[in-house]
Amino acid sequence: MEYPIETGEAQSIQRSYELYVEGLMAGKTRYSAGIDAGFTKYRASHAKRLIEGPETEELMKTATPRTLSGQTRSERYVEGLMDGKSKAQAALEAGFSESQARNPSERIEGPITDALMRSSLAKAAINLDVLAWKVRAGLDATRPLIVPGGPGQGPNVQQVEDYATQFRFIQHAHKLLRDASPEPPRISMRLAAVGSNEPKQRITEYTTDYHKP
Repeated sequence: MEYPIETGEAQSIQRSYELYVEGLMAGKTRYSAGIDAGFTKYRASHAKRLIEGPETEELMKTATPRTLSGQTRSERYVEGLMDGKSKAQAALEAGFSESQARNPSERIEGPITDALMRSSLAKAAINLDVLAWKVRAGLDATRPLIVPGGPGQGPNVQQVEDYATQFRFIQHAHKLLRDASPEPPRISMRLAAVGSNEPKQRITEYTTDYHKP
């Protein structure tokens, strides 16, 4: 049997979500933001699963623009990533601790950085279609090659296949396609064991899941 939530209790819960988001906006960790917002230690320790959801997502939509005018640690971290820095370097230069920089996926990244990243990409008009065409262009990469001219002629420049660059984009495209696959493919093999002491060939069916490295 479900009991209705009293108005005062609902307002208190809503305020806790607001304080949690405000804590994240101030650069706090999920745990610290959860504790300061009044959540239990258990919920704060599992904030991504037990606190974050539709309520915090709605609050984030209205709270994120306010951070763009300031320089929060999360914003500096995203700017570092956009500049091509490693996660660890971007985290340290943004003011995060070494322990946070060693595990940014769990200690730094979350709703705040996701929203900031989406905002930055949107402002630069970068979307999946643009990136896909860039990858496609990389698969056809060429490079200039200086070719000596004939008698009485100077050298000329020809565009030839840039196999090194193409190979890097092939690897990148393969990773994108693999990550986008809804389910890993299954690999089936038939193993045949043949020995002098065995009157017949023994065939074993073996099926396994392909795991991403």
